[in-house]
Amino acid sequence: MSELMVVIVFAILVEAIINITLSEVPVWGWVKKVCAYAVGIAVCVLWKIGIISLIGIEGGVPIADYIITGIVISRGSNYLNDLIVRLKGGNVTTTTTVSPSPTITTTDGDSTTTTTIPNL
Repeated sequence: MSELMVVIVFAILVEAIINITLSEVPVWGWVKKVCAYAVGIAVCVLWKIGIISLIGIEGGVPIADYIITGIVISRGSNYLNDLIVRLKGGNVTTTTTVSPSPTITTTDGDSTTTTTIPNL
């Protein structure tokens, strides 16, 4: 199995653990992120998974590699997929859709006024 495939499998595993454990409990968004970071880092430290060493860069402190990998894994499989595409030299495209600004049209007798409300 490819080394990066191991990281992808663990990313999906961590995402599943977080979704299963926190889906029924009302939590703030930042709590879910902190839990995901903690689980991702714990999994990487326990299984000694480091993405920097997996892509062939030697040296450094292994625990830093595990922590970085845990953070990447905690961001989920979509983020990891974008990272792998970039490592292979591809471009990751993102699409942003901007809705038009809403307008208010008022009619008073013979005159019509149109007001555009800016997007925030």
